[in-house]
Amino acid sequence: MITPTNNTVRLDAAGLTHRQMNARLREVVADGAERIELQNVYGQRYIGTDLDKPVQIDIYDTPGNDLGSFMKGPKITVHGNAQDGCGNTMDEGEIIVHGHAGDIVGLSARGGRIFVRGDVGYRTGIHMDEFVILCKSKAHAERALRLVTQCIEEDLGLSLNREKTRIATFGKGFNLWPFDCPPSCPIDNFRSV
Repeated sequence: MITPTNNTVRLDAAGLTHRQMNARLREVVADGAERIELQNVYGQRYIGTDLDKPVQIDIYDTPGNDLGSFMKGPKITVHGNAQDGCGNTMDEGEIIVHGHAGDIVGLSARGGRIFVRGDVGYRTGIHMDEFVILCKSKAHAERALRLVTQCIEEDLGLSLNREKTRIATFGKGFNLWPFDCPPSCPIDNFRSV
């Protein structure tokens, strides 16, 4: 069922397969929806895959694998947990998960931003060229840097770019080409590593 209100569309995904739900999602995006609320999402895969319009998608419950893969512009907020492959090969856009996320979050992401409030699974960020880890204190940042350095250099035999690898304050925001993340980025209360 689709319930439009202004430029917000509410879509009930209960009982829909991932193909049916994604077909409806594409319809409402093509019709000009600016915001979509997906209710009763229970494991439907590929939500937001290959969408290229600047639409806000709010997902309630748990989306399935490959949320936002190949995405080019939407902002997806998950009010719950996300499964594996969140942001897989994403080009641009933003995914915010207010719970936990599964394995391979950000796999081969070429752009965009992914924020996860809880824990993430195995091989998160693999094949990503650049990444940022946000922490609440310098001590947490130093610990995260030690863990990342160990994983990348000792376990994987790769090297970190020393010019880009640093601990900095977030008070003024930061720039990680091609993204500018001002202090207003949606990271308040997100979990430290």
